Amino acid sequence: MSKLFLIGVVVILAAIALAVGMFVFSGNDGSATGAVTGAEAEETGEPAEKASDGKPGEITEGMTKSEVTDLAGEPADKQTVTTPKGSTVEYWYYESGSDVYQIAFDNTDTVSIIRVY
Repeated sequence: MSKLFLIGVVVILAAIALAVGMFVFSGNDGSATGAVTGAEAEETGEPAEKASDGKPGEITEGMTKSEVTDLAGEPADKQTVTTPKGSTVEYWYYESGSDVYQIAFDNTDTVSIIRVY
């Protein structure tokens, strides 16, 4: 009976080690990154508009929504995301040539993140 017990303990420890390894190697450290993956996303319900021929490449962190609109026009799409910690982030998307600009506004309605894909 002690051999069965030992085999059971080894199997349980192996399963725990596998689960921990999957978590560690997935790159998930539990912090919010602003990425849509893993967050509850909801559409704003606004119709998507064609982005103007503005200058999304000149948007800088700290700009207000009205400054961004004055510089780059209306975004092609908008998205509101609630992070796992409960913060709300609004993303505006602009297209310029083959680039897509993702502009994130924090809860103070200023640009906090600019990503280019």
